[in-house]
Amino acid sequence: MKSTLVSIVGLTLVIGGCTSPPRELSDRHAQAMQDSVATMLSAYRSHYAARAWDSLAGFYLDGPGFRWVEDGVVRYRSLADVRQAWDRLPPAMELETTYHDTEIHPVAPGLATVITGFDTRLTDSAGTGFTFGGAVTMTVSHRVDGWRILGGHTSTERARPSQ
Repeated sequence: MKSTLVSIVGLTLVIGGCTSPPRELSDRHAQAMQDSVATMLSAYRSHYAARAWDSLAGFYLDGPGFRWVEDGVVRYRSLADVRQAWDRLPPAMELETTYHDTEIHPVAPGLATVITGFDTRLTDSAGTGFTFGGAVTMTVSHRVDGWRILGGHTSTERARPSQ
């Protein structure tokens, strides 16, 4: 009986040791994730301004669950859809985006959400163009080769009707 009890306790300890408890993020790990995602956003903005579509595509996780929503409508269901939108931008137009009030929230190791305001200016060779802005939310996942966008939402600012 005693050897059976010892065996059960031993087996329980072995099995328990094989399962890992949920990992909490230390403050240091969370800060490192925030810094890393902020660096990714800066690189994304630079590649967008340079119209480096191949490099920019590397920031997206291209898989069956990818969705990008704009103003309440699913616009893109794949990286190919996103690339088609980039290809429709007038070739001579300069693109400049700035982010503001950016919040990066680590959710778990290798997973974060981003909430940021943005302003984008599109300018043609004559210096005319337009600016629009709004907010972006996205979920990003860290992979072996860096952070990847799993999906997100862009909404543009609009005047609200008076009540």
